[in-house]
Amino acid sequence: MDKKASHGNHYGREAIGGVIEYAKQLGYHTLLYPVDRRNEASKKIPLYYHGELCDPFTKAMHINNRVIEQEVYEITV
Repeated sequence: MDKKASHGNHYGREAIGGVIEYAKQLGYHTLLYPVDRRNEASKKIPLYYHGELCDPFTKAMHINNRVIEQEVYEITV
């Protein structure tokens, strides 16, 4: 399956749901979820889990040396 065919299937949301469940088992109470504010699809994931914006826009270096406009959401688990 190519990357485009994967869009819209909620795989990212499902994966984060698993991370949230695992974090609960480990006793965590909150998770921080950084996103590029220009990527609306990525922002929908923490919002789906009732994440609150806790660190508005900062510039950050991505692992592949791209500058991203990072926002950080806090998700209560």
